[in-house]
Amino acid sequence: MENIKYSVRMTPVVYSELLSMVEPRLQEGIWESRKITTVIGQKIWGDFSNVVYIVLDAQNVVAYVGSTNRSISERLSEHVKIDNRSNWIRVMIIPLKAGLLDSELRMYEGMVGRRLRPYNNSKLPTSHS
Repeated sequence: MENIKYSVRMTPVVYSELLSMVEPRLQEGIWESRKITTVIGQKIWGDFSNVVYIVLDAQNVVAYVGSTNRSISERLSEHVKIDNRSNWIRVMIIPLKAGLLDSELRMYEGMVGRRLRPYNNSKLPTSHS
């Protein structure tokens, strides 16, 4: 786990940089964060099948970066049940195009994570996962 002081605070400029990094496979940019409980309860963003997600704390500092090829609400539910992270408040997503290989999705997760330096990730996928 990295120290919080090295983690990035999410801003529109940072999000724009992330979109540029994944541009060849980007489905669309969505500059908004939602409460994790709302995403789970209302199944928000259920239309996207390949997502890199960015979990923010109360100060908009990046706590965690992950990816899923399932519903984001389903994946976040698992985190909440297993990890019980009280500092995980909001989530943002980077929706990627359908048809990605799992290894490509994990590669993008690693790229985004290395840029953001989340303090709750124990490890990130390598660029050639």
